[in-house]
Amino acid sequence: MVLTGTPLNVENAVQLLRAYVALPDVTTRQGLKKLHDTYDVVDLELQQVYEGSHSRVGVRVGVMAFYAAMCVDNILCQKLLQEQSHTIVDNTIALLSFNATKHMALRLLASLVRYGKQEFRRTTILSCVTDLAKVADDNLNDPVICDLVVTILSQCLASIDPTKYEVDMGAQTLVAVVACLSVLGMLLATNWSQEWRDSLLTVCPESVGILVAGLRSPSWETRTMSLATLLCLYDVMGSGYLPGPVIDEQLAFSCISALPGLAGRLTPTIVESIENHSGRWEESTSYLSACVPWKLIVGFRDFRRNGDGISLGYTLFNLILSTEFAVPNDAKDWEEDGCHPFSDYADALPFCATALRSRGNHRDDLVADVLDTTFKLKRCHVDTALQAAKDNHEKHPEVAYFQLVILMLEMPTNPYQGLSRALVARAYSDVTATTFVKHALLARRVEKYALAGVQKMMVGSAHPAGGRSTGWSAGHLYLVSALQHSKEFLATTPPCHLERGRIFGWYMILSIFLTTNTPINVDHWQNECRRYIEPYTEFCQLLGISPDSSPIVRFYRVILQIYEGSTHCYSAMFDRLEDDRPLRGPDIKPSANLRKCSACSSARYIACAHSPNGPSSDPIFTVTFATPSSQVLQQGLSSIRLAPAQNPVPLS
Repeated sequence: MVLTGTPLNVENAVQLLRAYVALPDVTTRQGLKKLHDTYDVVDLELQQVYEGSHSRVGVRVGVMAFYAAMCVDNILCQKLLQEQSHTIVDNTIALLSFNATKHMALRLLASLVRYGKQEFRRTTILSCVTDLAKVADDNLNDPVICDLVVTILSQCLASIDPTKYEVDMGAQTLVAVVACLSVLGMLLATNWSQEWRDSLLTVCPESVGILVAGLRSPSWETRTMSLATLLCLYDVMGSGYLPGPVIDEQLAFSCISALPGLAGRLTPTIVESIENHSGRWEESTSYLSACVPWKLIVGFRDFRRNGDGISLGYTLFNLILSTEFAVPNDAKDWEEDGCHPFSDYADALPFCATALRSRGNHRDDLVADVLDTTFKLKRCHVDTALQAAKDNHEKHPEVAYFQLVILMLEMPTNPYQGLSRALVARAYSDVTATTFVKHALLARRVEKYALAGVQKMMVGSAHPAGGRSTGWSAGHLYLVSALQHSKEFLATTPPCHLERGRIFGWYMILSIFLTTNTPINVDHWQNECRRYIEPYTEFCQLLGISPDSSPIVRFYRVILQIYEGSTHCYSAMFDRLEDDRPLRGPDIKPSANLRKCSACSSARYIACAHSPNGPSSDPIFTVTFATPSSQVLQQGLSSIRLAPAQNPVPLS
């Protein structure tokens, strides 16, 4: 059908059709009943009109609009599919490119998919997923179109299992399914709530298994698409990412009575991990978070006695810089021991900031700026908190806390922003660069590099000469750097650290994604999980905190549960997609001890800010670079190229 340049109105098209054919009114029950009795005659006449109206575009659109209205009836829709299953989808897809007809075409396609049989749904995916992806990408701000596309694709996925077909046909279906899931991931990332994600995962549980198996595909493109879609489906980049209170308000105060006997309640797993860890476990944010209510009560008790807002400001400042901000917001039931006369502790922050600024010295000014920024953060004023952090960073250019806030708040919208900021911040040694802030900065570096790497690889394409584009190369290096940062985090943080679960998730997922020839052993990852996560999990349970609240934690636990079964079902089909060619690229090697950078006293990486001559000092990967890391920093990692690994250089 050719509609180029033709202004159309669907209602007028239906009226024009009725000038050719006597049609019942299918918007009424009586009209549908009449059509049931005369369907064969009406359908034959409509087909003849459609085929004979090459120059009458309005008549053809009218025929399709009549079918769309008619297909709300299950029996009539199935009759249409029996008569025209091979042509109706093609005729419908032809209408998706035009504003006047795309809504009607999507409604018709949704009805056809809903009432069609499984084989029809499979062929529908193969024939129209590219067109649906385009119409969704072009109309992300149209909720009706996005809703219809999600409905069509989820219905297609609900009953399709590529393992029920021959390997070749299953592989062909797998391509369409992964592409289909990618479109859904794009839509869910931009428009849809957690309920949509949960319902999709419930209706199409097989989709998760396909995507998990896709993480080991012999194609970087398929691996990247699978990872990006899983991150969207599990809302890793959504609202669950932003920081919030980690302890229930009443539970926070009830911890006070438990603190004196806390050491005696530790399980053997936690004690053994603490003994094997080189650092002091009392520096863990988990332990400090449990101590917050007591310190908070003392600070507000002293304020009620002496009215000293400056002393209270420094108490809150120290709590902010040493914990997960695990302070209770509601003090109305705790007037004797809580934040009285303030409604909650956050309300005290601007009061204390004003008192500090009244003294007029530089240190007090810095503390006041930290309190003001935290107040905006606690009130969930994300834009104003981000702007305040940026303004304060210009005012105090080497203060770690403001860098942390910027990294936290910029990541959900644009992970590319501040990659160099994440590297530079590690060398800060100001008063705000506490153990908590340094560990939090390291955790943000992991996620910022990981998300930036996924996005960069999604747009990377094959190089004309047969190699890889610079976008793919840079994205791969972002992921390598994220993996190395995650290894340092797990090696240096106390075993009860409250961010270990989230960072372990990235460590495991990136390891699975980046390995090429090395088989993945689930038993190994179960052991790694017990090694890194059991103390964290048990300590969370001791404090009454959910250890599985983070989206990335839920995601990696799903992978552990279904990885073996998924790869057993789909690995042969993914291999067939690439003609059984092995995946080419750098592979993970056994890790060695991290060496320290003499300039910033931390482990060196691919693009350490103090590394003048190329790769850093942890030989986890074997890669050759065409540009040294000093140029990488100067160019924002935009010109990195992976060279052929003839004389590989360890990233040490």
